[in-house]
Amino acid sequence: MITLTVKHKDGTEGSFPVWPSTEVAFERHYKIPYRKAFQDDFPQEQAYFLAWLAQRDSGNEIKPFDEWIKTLADIAVETNENPI
Repeated sequence: MITLTVKHKDGTEGSFPVWPSTEVAFERHYKIPYRKAFQDDFPQEQAYFLAWLAQRDSGNEIKPFDEWIKTLADIAVETNENPI
């Protein structure tokens, strides 16, 4: 499972897992397979959108994406996926 750490300009941050529901929401929005999105040149917007989805899917009430992105400072990806 992938966990995204989201840091905002105001200094707040949190870590949010990418659940299967998050993956499906990503696929439906971008019309590409979730795993395929990370293979080539992964557009930054898609990475940020995934972070927004993960934060939202963790039960947080957040702003719509276009407003939320203006508050974003950085994201970091942590993975504990089994390569097998």
